[in-house]
Amino acid sequence: MRFRHWIVGNNADRWLLLCCLVAIAALWWSLQQPLHDGPPMVSIYHGETLLAHYPLDAASPVIFHAKGDIGTSIVRIKDGSVSFVSAPCRSQRCVLSGKHQHINDLLACVPNRILVVIDGGRKTKNSPDAIAQ
Repeated sequence: MRFRHWIVGNNADRWLLLCCLVAIAALWWSLQQPLHDGPPMVSIYHGETLLAHYPLDAASPVIFHAKGDIGTSIVRIKDGSVSFVSAPCRSQRCVLSGKHQHINDLLACVPNRILVVIDGGRKTKNSPDAIAQ
């Protein structure tokens, strides 16, 4: 019995497969590019209300007391990352989530309705208006 190649088909099939793989790699690379330019910014919300907007790489540490539905959550921005220091909720999952430093990271204290978002600054002209997940 003769050894058969793992790619079965003629040369046209092989070229089509190669073109598809290159297209997938190019699409993946383009999706990995940042959607925003400018310095990363931290936005702190209570419900839909913006409470504060700070640069992620602030020169000095920022401590923000966010008043929510059940009390005050404390958010710290330090050394290029943001984290919850304390929260009034029982589970403390927001505090246990640790430090976040990547664009589009979300931190939330759900019972207190506090949301912290890391944005990439201002949008470029080619970036989408919204991304649904």
